[in-house]
Amino acid sequence: EMVRTSKLRCREGFKELFSMLEANSIPALIVSAGITNLILAVLEREGVPAAALPGAGGGAGRVGVVANEFFFDESSGLLTSFTEPPIHRDSKRTVGERVAEHFQPIAHRHNVLILGDSLHDCDPLDSVPGLRQSLRVGFFNGARPGNKIQSHEEVYDVVLSNMSLDSCDDVNLEPVL
Repeated sequence: EMVRTSKLRCREGFKELFSMLEANSIPALIVSAGITNLILAVLEREGVPAAALPGAGGGAGRVGVVANEFFFDESSGLLTSFTEPPIHRDSKRTVGERVAEHFQPIAHRHNVLILGDSLHDCDPLDSVPGLRQSLRVGFFNGARPGNKIQSHEEVYDVVLSNMSLDSCDDVNLEPVL
């Protein structure tokens, strides 16, 4: 209900990107230090089929989500636990190990496109088995305190910035498509 009524919106081009991935049988994995339950609800609202990993499959047409999942008591609805160990910016390097079974059906693929907006969003690549090439696309938010575009340029191959946009605008995904 919270996601359905929120003003949270995905970047422009979001649906088209995931439709293109599905149409071309390209698996997708979302890695976040956020909350799995909310990410899945947003994806569902946007019409993108997804499941929490591990154990979510990860084949074509299925977006895997690796984040911090909340677990609730079925009868009371109260929060009982969450993902252990939690995923945070400094633990993203372990994602490949955490969801190794996700990569088994796609072991023949050796290229990765990674999209991120923080300097640690590329860290999961450190533990992806068989990776040969990656294209790192970063979204730079000039309004975020402490953000320096030079740091993003050191981490990402391509940096899309909102610095020349109105403050209410965000970088869209169209250049990635």
